[in-house]
Amino acid sequence: MPELYTVSIDAVADRTLHGRIHLLGTDAPVFPSVRTFPLQLLVDAWDRMRSGTVSPGGWERWHVTADRGVEIATGMELAAEYNELHALLAGTDVTITADEHSSVVRSFSAAKPALVAKYGIDFQMAGSTSRRGHFIRSVPDFAAFRDRVPRIITSYQVGEANRKLREVPPEVVRHENAGPRPLSAHDFAEFTAMVADTRYLAHMSEGMCWQTPYDGSG
Repeated sequence: MPELYTVSIDAVADRTLHGRIHLLGTDAPVFPSVRTFPLQLLVDAWDRMRSGTVSPGGWERWHVTADRGVEIATGMELAAEYNELHALLAGTDVTITADEHSSVVRSFSAAKPALVAKYGIDFQMAGSTSRRGHFIRSVPDFAAFRDRVPRIITSYQVGEANRKLREVPPEVVRHENAGPRPLSAHDFAEFTAMVADTRYLAHMSEGMCWQTPYDGSG
């Protein structure tokens, strides 16, 4: 999925998360106003830490190293619930053999029935990375994810848009890779979300900044 927003976290206090949503381009012309969005952000940040892909260096900002991120995400009290939420939102990765992966690449429709029967999941894609190896990814259940939102996100407000794109040169606005640009070059809106339990914010910290493909929808 293409990245739609840069999210920056300004404060984490008790059950409250405060930050800014920065537009990356015309693919996301509005700021998400539904409560599903902040839960997607929490799950997205948790998964990035869990998978060991975060770093305190670079233009993205994280408060931990990759190894420490894995420790926090897998060791927090609500890790099991976050794992369930991520499966509902994005699917679950199940390891398969190299031969099985090759069969999917050759013909998805022909290989799928045998893999569904073997692993017991309906899947939407197969992939392969140096970190994860060969895998299939189950079909998400966004309706079930959305049903979880009211008991986790108790409130969510988005402020007025700040039209920063009008204040930078046209050649900067046209830059195809918007990510590394200074955040001051993007339209942004402040947001505040409150969770039902402080433990949902155990992996969040002031100063975090990353790009997300989520917009509150399924």
